[in-house]
Amino acid sequence: MLLVFLPVEILLAICQDLEVPELCALARTCRALHDLMENLMWKDYLAQHPRSSITQRCGGSPRQLVAYNYLVDRAWSSRSYVARAITEAWPRMRPVLALSPARLAIGAGEQVILFAVPAATSGRREQLSAPSLHRIHPRDNRRDISAICFLPDGEQHRSLLVARADGVVQRFQLSPDGRSLQPTARFDHPASEVLSLSVVEDTAVTAARSGVISVIPVRSPWTKPSTMTVHGKAWTVHLGPDRKRLAVGTVGLHPLNVYHVTPSGPVSTHPTILGGAPRASAVYGICHASEGSIWGSASSEVLISGWYDGVTRIHDLRQKGRMPCLKLQDVWDDSPVYCVAAGGGGSCHVASGSSRHGTVRLWDVRQPAAGWSAFSPGKDASPVYSIIMESSRLFGITQARAFVMDFDPVVHHTDYPSTPIAEKIARRERDTSLLGEWTPHYLHGVTKIDTSRRPARRDRRLS
Repeated sequence: MLLVFLPVEILLAICQDLEVPELCALARTCRALHDLMENLMWKDYLAQHPRSSITQRCGGSPRQLVAYNYLVDRAWSSRSYVARAITEAWPRMRPVLALSPARLAIGAGEQVILFAVPAATSGRREQLSAPSLHRIHPRDNRRDISAICFLPDGEQHRSLLVARADGVVQRFQLSPDGRSLQPTARFDHPASEVLSLSVVEDTAVTAARSGVISVIPVRSPWTKPSTMTVHGKAWTVHLGPDRKRLAVGTVGLHPLNVYHVTPSGPVSTHPTILGGAPRASAVYGICHASEGSIWGSASSEVLISGWYDGVTRIHDLRQKGRMPCLKLQDVWDDSPVYCVAAGGGGSCHVASGSSRHGTVRLWDVRQPAAGWSAFSPGKDASPVYSIIMESSRLFGITQARAFVMDFDPVVHHTDYPSTPIAEKIARRERDTSLLGEWTPHYLHGVTKIDTSRRPARRDRRLS
């Protein structure tokens, strides 16, 4: 019996076990299968292999999207990427990042720096527009921006929630022409530095240095937030996508706890204590596994956390045991993990920002022993304070600058905004990492640092 005479349902079931090159070969066998692939199979493949991406980087037909994802996955596997500083150096501070489908926001000191992200359908090669700077208050390091997030506003991506070191939490609105950023609401909050901010739909959660966790209804600034207090300093919070679980990272023997969240706020009694380090430690960063990862539809049930002992731990909340199901670490560097993110190739990568040397550690959870670390552009000795990872790129920030690691197979470093001052200094000091294209990296377990140039990247296409 010829393959083309099988029912469509059976063909779909067969194709679910095939990889992209095999599907391409199948599409070339005859016109009937080619038409079936174009009209149905590629759509089904995308549904079965979703990618976690905040911005839209590739438009076109389902086949073109599959081809793009395949080439991006290959770039991750071969560690072929463009590394680029996207801001000039600034004085030492603790900046933060936020990303929406249309904008990248950086909070640094008293400034909010905004980059427009062109849509894939615009046809423009540039990946970010020139930045616009907005000063929200006079310079005072006691009022520095300490956390920033985008708020839902009907897909305009012009509403921001900004938290500061003096405990002030405000909502800002960007004008339609992008020239001004004005405060539109101020929320009731303790006068203690906001160390972390997590937003899901119209609910925001803050963690203050005093240990107070506040749940803020962002659409109702006149409503008093519900609060609870944890023992010790609350370094980080992460509100689950379903808004039913709140993970809190603190300091102590049990620094990672998950609280149940009700409509009236978090329930502070009987949290789920997740195990980890054998002695007192701290948790500085938390996120959940990305959509399309090996955990499938249960990705929101998988917590990824960065610890003081340098280990990135993964907990599956569906398991009865409370110990991590996977531990990721760089055997050459046990410096604390300041931030974590998930996404990357196959939606199966985990990234963590180190507290030293501006390094980003990367693992594919399908091959956890084959991790690697990359130095951020500029050879900064500072921590990586914040990272955001999409399927094809990673944004990060150190005390001196923001940077990007882009695994898009056709992107060139000149597609990102130039930094003339940094590039002039780089040429004078012969620091090629600030000129784009490549940064040194090393494999975990291998002592040699790779300082070679990146492999040639061409516009490769799948038929």
